[in-house]
Amino acid sequence: MSQENSACAFCHVCGASAAKPHAKCASDMVYRRLVQSITDYAIYMLDVDGVITTWNAGA
Repeated sequence: MSQENSACAFCHVCGASAAKPHAKCASDMVYRRLVQSITDYAIYMLDVDGVITTWNAGA
């Protein structure tokens, strides 16, 4: 699932439309693009079990 599609899926769950997402959804998309654009540093997210669930291009 692409970043845009996952953000739109979030909007669908919370009731906002993809054409006009609410502030939380728009903020999430900006944050995702920012993290994905960083290539000098590895940024990753772990779940509660310590398993890597997402990572950026620098990872």
